[in-house]
Amino acid sequence: MASIKRMMSVAAHDAMYISKIAPTAMIFVPSINGKNHCLEEGTRWSDIEKGTLLLYQTLLRQANEVVQAVNEQ
Repeated sequence: MASIKRMMSVAAHDAMYISKIAPTAMIFVPSINGKNHCLEEGTRWSDIEKGTLLLYQTLLRQANEVVQAVNEQ
């Protein structure tokens, strides 16, 4: 099972701007040897799969919450 760590990002991602109007989150997956934003950057497919699964589960949970809220009206 993948681990989860809440962390702040100091990078100027699009999420920084979107967060001013809507709840925002980012999913980070580890880069091989910690290298990112460079030509040597790489990520293992198994880590990409974990990040994709997390995104899917999050979207599914959010959609279910919306459906539940609509049904309660």
